[in-house]
Amino acid sequence: MADAAPSPPADEAPPAAAAPAKKKKGLPVKLIAIVGGVVVVQGALLFGLFKFLGGGPKSTQAEPSAAAHEEQTSDHGAAPSASDQGKPSAAADHGKTGGTGEHGTKGAEGRAAEIPPPPAGATAEVQLVKGFRVPNDKSGRMFIYDLEVSVVVPGHQAEAFKALAAQRLGEVQDRIGRVIRSASDKMLREDDLEMLRSQIREELSEMLTDGQRIERVLIPRLVPLPT
Repeated sequence: MADAAPSPPADEAPPAAAAPAKKKKGLPVKLIAIVGGVVVVQGALLFGLFKFLGGGPKSTQAEPSAAAHEEQTSDHGAAPSASDQGKPSAAADHGKTGGTGEHGTKGAEGRAAEIPPPPAGATAEVQLVKGFRVPNDKSGRMFIYDLEVSVVVPGHQAEAFKALAAQRLGEVQDRIGRVIRSASDKMLREDDLEMLRSQIREELSEMLTDGQRIERVLIPRLVPLPT
């Protein structure tokens, strides 16, 4: 028992126990550093992700505004230019021509209505032939008769008789010439040429349509020219 090793002093045991304590204090610092780095990296990733996702809606919202701006620009472009403002508008054209033209037609009819129609008993003269020459030898001698013939018709039929004289001039001349060639010397020498007027009226009346009539036949010129 006397040879047993002496136990270490009591004050030398704490240093051996202190070493493990120092090791235990160093581990949490490294873990904190690692965790902090991970947190920073995750925060950067999340920030970048939010920034990326946040930029997407802004770009999509900008597109409709740009499209709306283009639509407004096109609408402004469709507005009448300064040169077009000097031109008559469609409403003005419709008033003038009626594009087809009802308003313009009504305006023309209104102007025509301002001209009073001829009275019911009014008449008009229409010239049928002038400088017309027809031969006649019923007196025993050949004469060339230079004549002019007009008719007196109702005023509202004047235009129809003018068209008749223009469109059927050959037939008008033929009928008048037939009367002159067959007229007796006595008929051609009458002061009022009443018989000659009557026969010419009968010939021309055969050409007329329903409702048309000749009031009188005028022969302002009938000159016999010897051959």
